[in-house]
Amino acid sequence: MTLVTEVVPLKSDLPRVEYRWDFDTEILSGRLLGASADPESQGVIEMGGPGGSFVSLGLAGPVMTGLEVVVWPQSESVSELVPPASKRRGHLKIYPNTEERTTGVVELKVPLRCEKSGDKSIIHIVVGDPRTVESVTVADKLLAEVDSDGHLAGFWLIDVPPFPEAGPHR
Repeated sequence: MTLVTEVVPLKSDLPRVEYRWDFDTEILSGRLLGASADPESQGVIEMGGPGGSFVSLGLAGPVMTGLEVVVWPQSESVSELVPPASKRRGHLKIYPNTEERTTGVVELKVPLRCEKSGDKSIIHIVVGDPRTVESVTVADKLLAEVDSDGHLAGFWLIDVPPFPEAGPHR
């Protein structure tokens, strides 16, 4: 199953993304502040990859409002990892496929690959097989990758804060 996307031009400011690490689970969460959303229609798309890695996308209606990422330790360090230039900006609508546009929880098994910069402030997540993609800015520190068929192909997380050395009560 693929994830069909639609990029909707912004009618307001670009959403901001707020990244947070959960110390106990090592889950990185990103919440899009100011994303256009339908609060009555919440959904989640969970993409599970090899070795327990996953990316979970939060939706309000079909509009992406956040993500959670666990890809550790299946990530590759790339010293000179640089996000691509983006020519488009917009809200990202995501659908499990063209026939099924639902809310609730959708679970998918897909290949996931992750690269991170040497300082771990840039994370590139590839969804599915590598292919030619266009990068779209969906928040101030978040790019989505869409292939020529309009399918979700990945994400670039930018300016990710460092993982906390000690939890709040340690």
